[in-house]
Amino acid sequence: MAGNSREPLRTIERSGPAGETDEKDVRFADSLTGAADAAALDDATGFDTNGFLNAAGGKFNWQLDVAAKSLSLVYSPPPAVAAVQLNGSDSITVTFSAGVTFANGNTAAAFRLTNLDTGVDVSLTATLSTDAQGRTVVMLTFDGGALAAGHYRLG
Repeated sequence: MAGNSREPLRTIERSGPAGETDEKDVRFADSLTGAADAAALDDATGFDTNGFLNAAGGKFNWQLDVAAKSLSLVYSPPPAVAAVQLNGSDSITVTFSAGVTFANGNTAAAFRLTNLDTGVDVSLTATLSTDAQGRTVVMLTFDGGALAAGHYRLG
């Protein structure tokens, strides 16, 4: 990967933005041969995470900066729920940490609101949007109107 320099590759540990982690930042002295962009490197690399202690999903990819002569391995964690907000008594807004998609495009089927006092599920209608940061936002409206007083679990 490195050019013809006699200087060995150097590694630097550092963390990236928003939960991303650059595990290794490799600097090279001359030129890079082979794949010339991060997408080609990703396609040519098989990332095996089977041995990880905390294999929670996420994605590894390469970040290549030819001008700066650096190559970084970047881990992006899987999207997670970033916030849940109760909007009065007739809806809940769920904001994810990134953009997400739902199986078969059925957003409402991904959520279940259960009245813990009665064991009955509340029928939901989901409205999907994306905020200015590119995160998925789902507004869950309770089909029967306002919720009755009680204890509920959103799953």
